[in-house]
Amino acid sequence: MIPPLVIKLFNQKGASGEPRIQQNNLVFLVIDSDRVETIKNGMRRKLALIDLSNPSRIHEFASYQQDKIKELLGKAEKNVSIDIQQAYRHLYYPSTQGFSTECRLMHTSLNLETCAAKPGDGQRQVKAILQDLQKLCAPDDTPPSPESIRTKTPLRAGKISMAELRKEFIAGIKKGINDGLFVYQDGELIYGKGDPEPAVLKIEDKVILMTREYAKEHKIWPRPEPEPEPDPDITPKPDPDLKPDPTGSNGTSGTNGTNGTNETNGTGQTGGSTGGILPPQPAPQPTEFEKD
Repeated sequence: MIPPLVIKLFNQKGASGEPRIQQNNLVFLVIDSDRVETIKNGMRRKLALIDLSNPSRIHEFASYQQDKIKELLGKAEKNVSIDIQQAYRHLYYPSTQGFSTECRLMHTSLNLETCAAKPGDGQRQVKAILQDLQKLCAPDDTPPSPESIRTKTPLRAGKISMAELRKEFIAGIKKGINDGLFVYQDGELIYGKGDPEPAVLKIEDKVILMTREYAKEHKIWPRPEPEPEPDPDITPKPDPDLKPDPTGSNGTSGTNGTNGTNETNGTGQTGGSTGGILPPQPAPQPTEFEKD
């Protein structure tokens, strides 16, 4: 039975409990509960011997006793390392043949004798087991076996085109982009979470697939906010080709839109246009009655 905490950590990430996407990058090394007390007792003995070997105390003992304390301390350190490596022996690793669809994990146990072979080098045994299970591939390892390719791809149905096999990997990339884990860049084209999907995802040297953290650090994604455009100048500018009209028609007229309003005595015009200058007006001529 898989411990409930392992199931939770396998399916969720972070304090917010977001779904974990890259589950195939996760393994669990779980302690054997029956060996917890053995580790505690061994650590207590080690700490006590460290205290006795302290320079301020070891001189209280005879020479042969000092040598014995040092010998016991060396054995205690080795025994604690062995106890820890033998206690953490339950290895859970991702597999499509897992216990259930809820938690696709498989279990294996580390060999006790092998764990004790090199105290302090427990990760070597874990690495060796994962490589034997073809869950961990080093650069100098042999490629996955044909049987592995057959069982882990649609080829298990009997056949698959090379294009379909390629799509298997493309589909995983698209899911990573849509989940916000990856950012795709092809020249000026940036494809991230929420963007329309390009017609084709190219697999070329010039096309870059980056993690969300890398894209954020290099200010590629999220896209920088565009700088606001300056407000347009709504003040009208004078037309340099426009010349004043002597009749005043180019200007702004008075209340009745004419060049002016004649006074009762005909001596002048008011309310005229501001657009031009009126020519001088002749003086009025006397009438027949004024001559007499």
